[in-house]
Parts: sequence; structure tokens; C-alpha cells
Amino acid sequence: MLPGDKSFIGKLLADELKTTDVDLVLETNKRASMQETKPEFILKFIKAKRKIVETVISQLSRVFNIQNFRVRDLWHFTNKITRKILAHNICTMINLKHNLNVLSIESIVN
Repeated sequence: MLPGDKSFIGKLLADELKTTDVDLVLETNKRASMQETKPEFILKFIKAKRKIVETVISQLSRVFNIQNFRVRDLWHFTNKITRKILAHNICTMINLKHNLNVLSIESIVN
């Protein structure tokens, strides 16, 4: 399952994903004018996972300033991204060890 934003709703992208060797299903939220066909428990599960993903992206942007890289080549870009994500993972592991909220990393970094 591949979570996506409402902007990914469309038959063209769904058809393109079906042609890949990997079995991917694009799950997007429905627009207000669209009929929802998924059961309620699946919608709650997707919403919970989406909240976690958006929180992590927000933290990477706000705390680790991941959107403002000044690099000249792909190697340095991937190295910098990897270090930032590793630092985020270490912060979550520290929180797990101390029985704190896993996603409250600001107190560790600052």
C-alpha cells in the first residue's frame, strides 16, 4: 500500500503503478464530492498512519531543516539526507528507551 495525497487521484497514475513488477496499491483520501468505498476501520488506520508520516516530515523540515540543502552533487545530497533521517531515528529510539512519546524529538535536539 502506498499512501498518497488527494492530488494523486487519477486513473493514469493508478494504471502506471499496475504495470510495475511490484504490487503497489495507491491509497488516497477522497475529495468531498467523491463517494467513499472503504470500510471505516481501514479509513481510521490510514488516517493514523498518515498523521505519523506528516509529523515526521514536519519534524525533518522544522527541526533538521531538511528542505534547505546546498549541495553540488547527488552523493552529498543523499549523504546529508541519510544523516538527518538517522538522527531522527536515534531521537525516536532514545524516547522509546525512556518511555517518552516517540515523536517528541524537539527536547532532544534543542
